[in-house]
Amino acid sequence: MAERQRLGTVTVIPAQYAPNSNFYTFAEGPLAGAAKGAATEGSYGVLASGAAYAITVAMMPPAAAIAAPFVILGLTISTAITTVGVIVEGAMRGAAIPAEQAQQIKSFITEAVARLDAQHALAKRLDGNVKTNDWLRLQPAEAAGPKTTGEYPGYQSLSASGINVVLEGGVTEIGFDGCGKGFDQTMCPGGSDKPLVYLFMIARARLVRVSDGTTIYSNEFRYDSPPRELAEWAASNAEVFSEELELGYRDLAERINDELFLVTPITLPVPSYWLLPSDPNYLVCWLRPVYPEAEFRVMSAEGWKESFAVAFSSPLHNRLYLSPIMFTALDSRRPTLRWNTFPRDIDQEKLDPGILSRMRDVTYDLRIWEVVGASRGKLAYERTGLAEPQHQLESELKPNRRYFWSFRARFKYEGLPMATRWAFFRFMTCDREQIPAIIYYRFITPN
Repeated sequence: MAERQRLGTVTVIPAQYAPNSNFYTFAEGPLAGAAKGAATEGSYGVLASGAAYAITVAMMPPAAAIAAPFVILGLTISTAITTVGVIVEGAMRGAAIPAEQAQQIKSFITEAVARLDAQHALAKRLDGNVKTNDWLRLQPAEAAGPKTTGEYPGYQSLSASGINVVLEGGVTEIGFDGCGKGFDQTMCPGGSDKPLVYLFMIARARLVRVSDGTTIYSNEFRYDSPPRELAEWAASNAEVFSEELELGYRDLAERINDELFLVTPITLPVPSYWLLPSDPNYLVCWLRPVYPEAEFRVMSAEGWKESFAVAFSSPLHNRLYLSPIMFTALDSRRPTLRWNTFPRDIDQEKLDPGILSRMRDVTYDLRIWEVVGASRGKLAYERTGLAEPQHQLESELKPNRRYFWSFRARFKYEGLPMATRWAFFRFMTCDREQIPAIIYYRFITPN
């Protein structure tokens, strides 16, 4: 808390390095020939904002290291059409992608990567989010961000400009992913009939004290889109791709801002991990759903069968999360959703009374997302600043649809705005900057 109050004047500086980018063309057989041809026709490098585009296997992110023999798409502006043409046309021979979609996909990749300006796009959203913290002083400044992911500028030259802290943001990786080692279509979201890929983005945030160049905070954040067929990404002038990029920038910027400037540094107590499912606080992280209550697949073989199916339709890195939570049936498409109050009973029992007495002006935020496969889809409903831990929806949700939902408390502590993290079902730890979608609370609407 004291550290936040001493931050002073903050500026947002974008990274200058090129994000590693791996856009995959998925095929049923080995595509070594296509990859070799692309390497010959194109040039080597990484995807840069307003710079060169190229293809490289050496710069694959760790998550992609198991993905061989995927063909990795990257381009240089001058050789974009040639490079993509070699890759996609090579993939068409015995590939899962219909030949008639080749030109559409080639055009999509060429145009999409040419429009990317990831670092400035993320910095713009970060700047907008930081401005919502009215207790912070935000000031623009001219400074060069890091040129590589291994560079850590100290920004001491900004001291003369009255800047106290730099928030440095950079997209380190961006691309398509999914399907496991050797492109095993049975491991793909969507199964072997219609294998799907998802867009991922990884951003790094660093908070630097200008006076001595000390890194106060550094962490990575990941965004995963719902999976889609590659042709769907390319449809309608890559409209879906553009929308997901924007959602990714916004999501990453918001979570960075939350972790740095909003999530409370007060160590809130967590219910015991060893409670029984009959206990209302069983594996609860932060606030607890009251209606609809979380229902669990404790003894249900069918329920666990569904859980495995859901897990294996999600992105590969989320498949360890076999959620025992069921989609609880609602009684209305305009339900009154409820959760417990903050401070919670456990806070009253375990926190110092002096801390509790300084928590004031509690309000609540609510979010509901569509479920796409096992992924979090578009935000379907949102309300902020709710005075009570309940809310009747002001518009109807879609009939017979599955949704994820979550909620959090906001409050002021000694005049400083703070919030709990968003509520979710506990998987090992509650201290998560990123919540895998399949451990969000969930419900299903009536017909």
